[in-house]
Amino acid sequence: MDFFNQMEILSRKTSELLDHIHTEASTRSALVEPFIKILGYDPSNPLEVVPEFGANVDVPGNVKDKKVDYAILKDGKPIILIEVKHHGNKLESGFAQLYNSISYKLCLT
Repeated sequence: MDFFNQMEILSRKTSELLDHIHTEASTRSALVEPFIKILGYDPSNPLEVVPEFGANVDVPGNVKDKKVDYAILKDGKPIILIEVKHHGNKLESGFAQLYNSISYKLCLT
């Protein structure tokens, strides 16, 4: 099955499940992990997908233990960062968290 067919199936499934998804954890397992699989990555393989990907920085004034929900890796380096929020939350609530992780990773390269 090609990418577009898989996305169409996930889209229909999402519409059916949305009223039953009440937490960020259920959002990850019901929607995000299937999407990662459609992209061609294996969420159960830590060489490809790292859940709770950390951007731990020891900088005064910077909160430690910042994490994004998933990092997709290529050659051991993150190429895609995914921050998951429950569909009832405003998307903007994850911007700072994702931005801080991206900024830190860019500083490392």
